[in-house]
Amino acid sequence: MIPSTIESIIALALYILIFPMLYLVFRARDRNVKTGLYIVSYILLAFSTILFYITRYIDSLSFIMGLSFTLLSLPITLYSIDYKDKKGITINLDLMICLFSILLISAFISPSLILLAISWTLAEILGFTIIFYGETAGHRASKRFLFISTMTFEITVFTLIYLSILSLATTIIIEKGLFEALFTPYWILEQLRPAIPSYLLPLVLIGFITKSALVPLHFWLPDAHTVAPSPGSALLSGVMTGLGLYGLYRVYQIIRLDPIIFFYVLAVLGIISIVYGGLQSLIQHDIKRMLAYSTIMGTGLSAVMLAVYVVSGEPIAYTVFILAILSHAGYKASLFLNAGTMELVYHTRKIELIRGFSKLFPISSLAAYISIFSLIGIPPTAGFTAKLLGFIASLELGLNTIEQIFPLIGLVLTIALSVAIGLRYMHMFFDKPSIRTNIEAREYNEIEFMELIAAGANIYMVFPLICSGGVNIPVLIALLLSLPLLIIMIYTLYLIAGRGVGGVT
Repeated sequence: MIPSTIESIIALALYILIFPMLYLVFRARDRNVKTGLYIVSYILLAFSTILFYITRYIDSLSFIMGLSFTLLSLPITLYSIDYKDKKGITINLDLMICLFSILLISAFISPSLILLAISWTLAEILGFTIIFYGETAGHRASKRFLFISTMTFEITVFTLIYLSILSLATTIIIEKGLFEALFTPYWILEQLRPAIPSYLLPLVLIGFITKSALVPLHFWLPDAHTVAPSPGSALLSGVMTGLGLYGLYRVYQIIRLDPIIFFYVLAVLGIISIVYGGLQSLIQHDIKRMLAYSTIMGTGLSAVMLAVYVVSGEPIAYTVFILAILSHAGYKASLFLNAGTMELVYHTRKIELIRGFSKLFPISSLAAYISIFSLIGIPPTAGFTAKLLGFIASLELGLNTIEQIFPLIGLVLTIALSVAIGLRYMHMFFDKPSIRTNIEAREYNEIEFMELIAAGANIYMVFPLICSGGVNIPVLIALLLSLPLLIIMIYTLYLIAGRGVGGVT
């Protein structure tokens, strides 16, 4: 679909203008100039997303995801400027991170399958490059990422394109030609919803299940997220896995599937992923590997929430599914940035060797506290909102006993495992610092500030959903009233950590 109105043409022009900005970033040498150009680039992306939504070029789901991940990607990109210098990375990492995030967001705001395929494939290639230039083990991890994660996606997306062309063969292709049919938006495909032979179902689902890192197609994720530079890990875990879940939703939207079968596929894989990812996370000794496995747990919960929507079709279930993706992106991206800062300071990622981080970097620790509270589900974070509405959706939608027990089990297991993971992570903030260092906190001011902005996503991620009518006023009021509780808890933890006592075991 080619934009025809003035507003959509302006939106497309703003989007195209991003790439000359990135060229200027490539030529720039001054840090402040690069920062300014990055900010302008993301502002252009945000405005183009808003205009595309206003002109109905994209639907509400693409708008919510696109705008939310734009807000999250900006601090990740700015963080990577100083991270690259302090880590001694010679490639232009910050530019690669920015372009990677823009391509991922482009996939979210693509109104048709062919544009989704183009954006996602380009993002996969860049993701491979970012992982490749990580640690020495990144060569093996990047190849696994490319040949397992990417190839399965290509199988799925081209199967979907093939099915879409078949469903449009007697209508749009005859009237408008093949080119126009390939750019047909999702909401037109939704009206056609072709049924598919059962033997094609695995081909339709395998790529998005792999990209979501659901068990048993998760094995590419731990190595890729561990060895990639921390800003890259933040995008891989926070945004790219969400794109896989988004793809599963689009499959259900445009292909006529049996909702009961699809429910059980998502619910069973989701529960297994929650248990496996959570337990594996608890036995890891590497910070980033612990976070990588907890990503499998997070995507498992999102898959279960999608299953609830598939079988119920209710708006509240749809809202929970979106919030589950956004809340996971918020806390996981921020924690990967925090892990990157710890690695810069302690020159290790081994959990047992890191202590007293709060005494050295209180702002970075504050950002991590907010993210951990969202992971656990403490109000008023997005993680709390997702889990609360998840319980409400599971109990009030009139599901039968079997359909109801899956989301309830998923939520209870996720909360229990998240508490254990969060406490283990916070253990690194307490006690006396495990190293003697001459590093001054002001040398890391920009990094800490970007961490804090990224952590703020755990609260402001709710607002794009509010703008689209996904969260009602009573829930919003409850979140605002619980904000003082969050402040008190964080301040108490800060005081405990500041005295160097062992508050968490």
